[in-house]
Amino acid sequence: MEEKMSGRQGICLLALFILGSTLVTEDIHPTRQDAWIALLMGFVAAIPFLLIYQRIQHIFCGASLYEVAFAVFGKIGGAVISALYTLFFAHLAVMIVSRFIIFAHMTTLAQTPGIWLALVISGLAGWMGAVGAQRFGRASVMMFLLVALELVALHLLSIEKMEPARLLPILEASPWALADEAFSFFSVPFTQTVVFLCMFHGIPDRSERSKIWRIGTVMGVLIVVVNLLRVAMVLGGEIMGTMYYSTFLSSSVIGLDSVLQRVEVILSHAFFLSLFVKVAVYLHASCQGCARLFPKWNIRTTAIVLSVLVATASAIFGNSVTLISELYFAYRIYTIPFQVLLPVIIWIRGEFILRKQRKGAPVA
Repeated sequence: MEEKMSGRQGICLLALFILGSTLVTEDIHPTRQDAWIALLMGFVAAIPFLLIYQRIQHIFCGASLYEVAFAVFGKIGGAVISALYTLFFAHLAVMIVSRFIIFAHMTTLAQTPGIWLALVISGLAGWMGAVGAQRFGRASVMMFLLVALELVALHLLSIEKMEPARLLPILEASPWALADEAFSFFSVPFTQTVVFLCMFHGIPDRSERSKIWRIGTVMGVLIVVVNLLRVAMVLGGEIMGTMYYSTFLSSSVIGLDSVLQRVEVILSHAFFLSLFVKVAVYLHASCQGCARLFPKWNIRTTAIVLSVLVATASAIFGNSVTLISELYFAYRIYTIPFQVLLPVIIWIRGEFILRKQRKGAPVA
């Protein structure tokens, strides 16, 4: 019997995915202390597309994104769309691992060769992406609990350094800056959740899938909002607007006695776990695409090959901060066909297919 992911596992997985997107890939916040407002704006803008993702799974009875592509675009069109999504998800895995290499070199692991960091992340994520959905889900629950405990500890340790006055003035950022950062949050991480069309297809119950999308997304948003508020109160808007990885920097100003000297270690562990889950999700989705396009390929062999390719590409890109920053900025634009336009086309086409089926015979 095929393993199924439970609702609780899916919620933890989705929340970790959103958290990993906004911690490890954190850029300079042009809106400064108003970054949390931009986050909420991006979330509100993404809600219609999150509903479209849910609707696609309902119309096609929880089928995987690749199965949906073949159902909507036919054999040839479905193969093309599936191949594009497979490459797209693998490319995103490369981008994330590259950003982690840069983060590690700028913070706690400056002397560690990038290729070894890439191999560790990609290898572990590839293994996790190749296991069954239920084991993937169980691991996600444990990692979410660890990350949540670490972030709670960080918040408690930050209380002494928090100054609520640093949140003022509210809405100091220009409308253009707010719109620009809101679009960044819209692209990363909210509409990136389109990849979960490859994760939740094993959950047959419609209400369970809808609950995962709702609770998992809201939980992730709340955690990130609270974190941005904490960072603003600890560092202030000026540092948030000029420095990368402000969440990590906020941990370095916490003064402790000899019992705990490096709070950054706690935060680095939380970063690693959330990033690891995100890369594993993308590699899992890429493996599914390869399995759909090449049914005779062994899933574990495919995962190993993809992990090595992702690690190699990540080590190359991770050597250039300028290159990866430019690619990450451009990503916000070329992601639109995969995260916005194609899902909308699939949804509209799916509604026509469903209406046609209802006229002929009842839909199961």
